[in-house]
Amino acid sequence: MSEIRSGNYVLRARLDQGQGPVLFCFHFWDPRPGLEGEIFAESYAQARGWNWIGIRPLRNDWYQGEEVPDLLSRARDLAGGRRLVCYGPSMGAFAALNFAGLLRADYVLALAPQLTVNPAHRLYDDRWAADSAQITFRHEWIERGPAIEKGVLIFSSHQREVCHAREILRHHPALTAMVVPFAGHQPGWVLSEADVLGDLVRAAMEGRIPMPEARHNLRRNRLRSKTYVQELLFWLQRRGAAAGALDLIRGRLAAHLFQHWPIALAHHLCLRDLGRCDEAAEVLTPWLTSEEHGGVAGWHLQQMRKDTPE
Repeated sequence: MSEIRSGNYVLRARLDQGQGPVLFCFHFWDPRPGLEGEIFAESYAQARGWNWIGIRPLRNDWYQGEEVPDLLSRARDLAGGRRLVCYGPSMGAFAALNFAGLLRADYVLALAPQLTVNPAHRLYDDRWAADSAQITFRHEWIERGPAIEKGVLIFSSHQREVCHAREILRHHPALTAMVVPFAGHQPGWVLSEADVLGDLVRAAMEGRIPMPEARHNLRRNRLRSKTYVQELLFWLQRRGAAAGALDLIRGRLAAHLFQHWPIALAHHLCLRDLGRCDEAAEVLTPWLTSEEHGGVAGWHLQQMRKDTPE
């Protein structure tokens, strides 16, 4: 393994497989940013014996530091003539698209990217306002760089995610779009939990666009994903379709999914909305002893009792 460090970034490379393709990974938005620790997909690539390069920032700065172009040029030199696949989620997906031209990437796999988080841009997304307020935007090239010739853009059906994707596709029309419903900002989690993401990454390393097989597998396996299920249940509950949500819960979900707090909460809310308050209480009562979720479970039970006529 080789490593290059600057004050604000660390770049690591594992290049052991001759002239095989390189998976070039940009680290995601990290709630505990820093230069130490694994970079996105580092262990994943190593376990498969792939060539891999990854970059990780000290702060969640959307890779806007002055030294980034030089670091990426040095990384391209390390990769030599090997085919390069740029890969990342969220902030990392922005970077994979943004720097694909500089890296002369052959393929881009982008999970839930932003076109920009720049407050000066008309498509500004304020979900990362605390970060963007601290960034000097030096390298915003998605709208100005060469069109990406091959890759997959993966995003959820959430309105803000669609807006970013639509604008990215306007500038890079050769990208193949894959919509992952009920994924919020985490389509990668849904695809991983549905046993689809690995096939997409492997296809990228082989230079293939794996549609429509990936879409078929997502439809077949989506109820395995706790992320998908919880978002779907909350969506149904908010729209007054608690009975339909309960039918899904009782008839089609694997038992292990009920071990996840958001799904238990959605189950409780659906029963509450249907007036089945004793059953709703039974769902949340075991969670009262949870260090992480007990307080919220108690609050929901208290609210239900207040709202239930004597």
